[in-house]
Amino acid sequence: MTKLTAVEWIQQQVEQQGITHYFSLTEILEQAKEIEKQMTIDAYLAGYSATENQGDSEQYYNETYNKDK
Repeated sequence: MTKLTAVEWIQQQVEQQGITHYFSLTEILEQAKEIEKQMTIDAYLAGYSATENQGDSEQYYNETYNKDK
């Protein structure tokens, strides 16, 4: 299962919920910020690991976030 980027998650939420209220959008944006924070932490750890294992950051991105690959 691939992860969603924060932008993809926001898009999914807006499409699914048909956002019409300001408070709903505010909550979605706060959750997206948390997703982005976790993605940053994960990317840092993956980068650190890749330098030790000679990994490929583009390959990591494609495997984690790119559904077309």
